[in-house]
Amino acid sequence: MRRDTTFRVAIGVVSLFLSLTKKKSQNHHAKDAAEKYHDCPSSLSIHNQEGPGRWHLLSTGSYIACALSLDLACGGFALKIDNGILVGAAQVPSENKDDRPLGEISLIILHGISLPEGKFGGPHIKDLFCNTLDCEAHPDFVDLNGLRVSSHLVIRRGGEVEQFVSFLDRAWHAGESFYNGRADCNDFSIGIELEGTDYIPYTDSQYEALAYIYRLLRQSYSIENIVGHSDVAPERKTDPGHSFLWSRFLAMI
Repeated sequence: MRRDTTFRVAIGVVSLFLSLTKKKSQNHHAKDAAEKYHDCPSSLSIHNQEGPGRWHLLSTGSYIACALSLDLACGGFALKIDNGILVGAAQVPSENKDDRPLGEISLIILHGISLPEGKFGGPHIKDLFCNTLDCEAHPDFVDLNGLRVSSHLVIRRGGEVEQFVSFLDRAWHAGESFYNGRADCNDFSIGIELEGTDYIPYTDSQYEALAYIYRLLRQSYSIENIVGHSDVAPERKTDPGHSFLWSRFLAMI
């Protein structure tokens, strides 16, 4: 779950309380909340109005619920890893997977993808990974006919996360690849696709989601490094491209 989603939920909760409770009251709760959450997104404000008709929260319980929502909104993502599943991500199971031959998970490979190229937000990435892509729907899809690929995760432009393959399984994302003298990187890697291109900057939300997920993966598995698809298949691939700022990402982890 992205913090934008939680933020909207928090706003809805606050709005509900306020709409039900147009009363004169002690406003120190609102003042305290405003001080405590001054680092929240600027579109959230708790107004401390004087005089009749100022707003207040219904009860201590309601205030606590609101505070918890605001904490989550300011704190980031609500994700965890449980038995190979990224709980909190949208689960879109792909059949394009098999067993890891050694059970090893030691590398993360970062990809960039958009279908059609430079177009974002459509269903085509999901369709490709789930073998339902209509390859006649766009000229960019012609060469994808019969292709069977997948990735463990896709991070959309808004930071939304979709999981197609359990981390415990081998996704088909790297193809012919080499890392540190080892071939077949799919055997021991996790593939993460960023919705984007080599030439369009990735979004703030994508960097934030990737950094958060990277830390979770490091806590759960024996991850030694994170590299680009271009690093393990330099003669075939260029993604995630120059538009991905490695220095920015590394500063976040």
